[in-house]
Amino acid sequence: MTPAERVHAVLVTYNSAAVIADALKSLPDTTQTTVVDNASRDATASVVKGMNVPIFVSSSNIGFGNACNLGAREAEREFLLFLNPDARLQPGALDALVAAADNNANSAAFNPRLLRANGSQFFRVRSHLFPETKRAKRQTPTGDQDIKILSGAAFLCRRALFEEMGGFDPHIFMYCEDDDLGLRLRKAGWTLRYVHDAVVVHQGNQSSAPSDALEFTKAYHEMRSRWYTAVKHGVGFSRAGKLSQSVVNWLSAVLTMNRARRIKNAAHIKALLEERPASDET
Repeated sequence: MTPAERVHAVLVTYNSAAVIADALKSLPDTTQTTVVDNASRDATASVVKGMNVPIFVSSSNIGFGNACNLGAREAEREFLLFLNPDARLQPGALDALVAAADNNANSAAFNPRLLRANGSQFFRVRSHLFPETKRAKRQTPTGDQDIKILSGAAFLCRRALFEEMGGFDPHIFMYCEDDDLGLRLRKAGWTLRYVHDAVVVHQGNQSSAPSDALEFTKAYHEMRSRWYTAVKHGVGFSRAGKLSQSVVNWLSAVLTMNRARRIKNAAHIKALLEERPASDET
């Protein structure tokens, strides 16, 4: 059995028509794949269907983690690959990830080497759930190593362990779901692993056109997720901490709008604060 035949890939889309085809084409043909679409308003579903890839189209935006969980329920293979729609596997990446899993029995999840579109490497070393990483140096690794923090843009996970952990926390709409899952895996005694020879190019921020409402939504959900996960894991914050900064970002997204723009987006903002679906982008 080839490495690709042991993997089920899950991709969650939201207005991702411009990028999803390249992501799907980057997967080996024998990889089992499921796309979950979070009520896109563009042609995402049509693009995926045109490539004969199974897709579940949600009637509403159920959030990133919940959509991943939905896609993972279709899997029967040994490994789950979670891949952002604006990310592309490079040749040999999946083989390297599966080989790392075979060679590191104590590791639960595996991050590839993530490259930005300009070729520079992105490597996470800080998380609000790990206060000791607050001043960690951004030194990128040159070889395989254990890591503290997962990057959700692309990672391989043992399906049995993902299911044992209950998948992504369903209370997290978006942001911090990767930190939360990684911390739960570590608390259960597993390690996380970086795989240098597995390369994935991640364009970033390619899922929808920018707008006041969208920027507010992102800031709002980041604040909620940071707050929720901090309380869940008993992590404290200083005034200058990441949580405080996320609150500032959220408020700034509204306050920097001029009066006319605030009025235009008032219904969307009110809907978010009342925790019901908004009529604009969510």
